[in-house]
Amino acid sequence: MTAEANSSVPVAPPTYVSRRFKNMVTWGAMVVGGLIGLSFLLSIIDWSVTGAPWFRQLLIEHYPVMVGLPSAALLAYLIVVLFEARFDKIEMSIGTLIKFRGASGPVILWILVFSTITIAIRLLW
Repeated sequence: MTAEANSSVPVAPPTYVSRRFKNMVTWGAMVVGGLIGLSFLLSIIDWSVTGAPWFRQLLIEHYPVMVGLPSAALLAYLIVVLFEARFDKIEMSIGTLIKFRGASGPVILWILVFSTITIAIRLLW
């Protein structure tokens, strides 16, 4: 083959991401998630101690919704990020009917984890 024939063959861009970059993203997500969770927790503690009495009452009556659901969303996100960093691509299938690849895999896994934690909160509270 000549050089002209090789130049006409399209070359797919690399689809890999370096391991170092994935580790940086994973640790970054964990640090940012931890900081968000910590600031959320500290603000809830601050408002429950120094805030208005109506907020304390609201927090007591609706604690699973005000604290549990945001915490469940953050935990589900961290689980998905850690799984994706550990096992590279997240791909799922439901029999031969539906296959989740690419960005849909982590989204579906997040929905499943979040739903499971939410159901557990509802059953235990």
